Amino acid sequence: MKEFDKVFILTGGGPGNASEVVDLFTYRVSFANWDMSYGSALGIVLFLVSMVAGGAFFALLFRRQEHA
Repeated sequence: MKEFDKVFILTGGGPGNASEVVDLFTYRVSFANWDMSYGSALGIVLFLVSMVAGGAFFALLFRRQEHA
């Protein structure tokens, strides 16, 4: 989820959409297509997915520390 800068600078998401990541897709929808509402919705969904993944990671981390 943190690969926007590398992909944008090196390939721009191409050739075609072969190396496009979620952040780059959100950027293209928002600023290249000028669809700010859809881009904002994608950003919120990406944030929620990140929060759930982070919460699951910390839950597993603390569960392993209690057993150790």
